[in-house]
Parts: sequence; structure tokens; C-alpha cells
Amino acid sequence: MVRFVSSKVRLMKFRIAALLLAIAAGCWLAWFPTRAPVVTSDGLNRITPPPGPTKETWSPGRAVSRTAGDTPPAAVVHPEGAAFGRAGVSPQREIEVLMNILEAYRREFGAFPAGEDNAQVLNALAGGNPQRIWFFPRPHPRLDAAGNLLDSWGNPYFFHMISRDHLEIRSRGADGELFTSDDPAHPPPRP
Repeated sequence: MVRFVSSKVRLMKFRIAALLLAIAAGCWLAWFPTRAPVVTSDGLNRITPPPGPTKETWSPGRAVSRTAGDTPPAAVVHPEGAAFGRAGVSPQREIEVLMNILEAYRREFGAFPAGEDNAQVLNALAGGNPQRIWFFPRPHPRLDAAGNLLDSWGNPYFFHMISRDHLEIRSRGADGELFTSDDPAHPPPRP
């Protein structure tokens, strides 16, 4: 009789352990994304999220996750990102708008996007970030073939990470040369 009871207890313990293991595996699979980044022909890491519901509007406290495909609906891009590059906007104002977009990224992730060049910063703004959030639309008329964001003169913007919380953005200006008196910048150059 004692053997019969102890084998029932062991069987019950085994079933409980198997159930807990199955629950833990299910939670782990639900927590981590099931799709890996895909390097596309343009060399950029594009992450395709698993299918599912997505929000359709931008909210100041929480940005919107990227939807499937390369082009998000206009409603899910940061409002200033959707308006960037419109005719009649001064070059200095464009840099201020770009800084507002980067500040939104910093509020969301605690730091500005890390990147060694313009294209890497823009890739992070266009959904290539840990949460796959779109801050800037892609494709965009101001992006060149390499993924660099161009100023109104057709030159790539210069992003300089001063620190985790400070970033300099500079345009080459009308003369096409960096660090000359005609360069629109944030923070604005001192006179």
C-alpha cells in the first residue's frame, strides 16, 4: 500500500512539473519576437513584426509600433516626420523639426539613436529600433539611395553625438561645406 501511494505522489509531482514547464515555455514564446531582422538589398536591417493588431495614431506619451511592410500609414508616423521637407520651410526650421523628432525618440528610448552616420540614425528613426517604432517615414523624397537624409540643398545632414543627452545637427548650407558661417545647425552657431 505504501508503494502504491508514493508512486501516485511521484506521478502527481511529475504532472505538476510538466504543466509548469509548459506554462513557462508558452510565456517565453509569447514574450520574445518570433521574427529575426532581415537585411534587405539596400543593406539596412528591416524588422518585420509578426502579424497582429497595431495602433493607427501617434500619441505623445507612447509612439506607435511599425506595421508590416516598408511603408507605414501616414497616421502612424510622428506628425513632424510626416511634414518634414515641405516647401516654404526655412533650412533652420527644418533642423528644429528634425531635432523635435529626435527628442521624441530620446523620450521613448532614453537616448538619441546610436549611429556612426546619417543613414544609421535615419534607419533607427524609420522603424529600425528595438520597438520597431516609426518616427520618420520611409520612403521619403529627402532620402538618398544610401538612406541619408538630405537638406534642402541636397547634402546629407551631419549628426554629431556630443553625449547621450546632447546632439548637434548641422547642414552643409548653400556652399556645401561643413562648419562655415552659412550652416544651419542645432544648437544654432554662436555669432
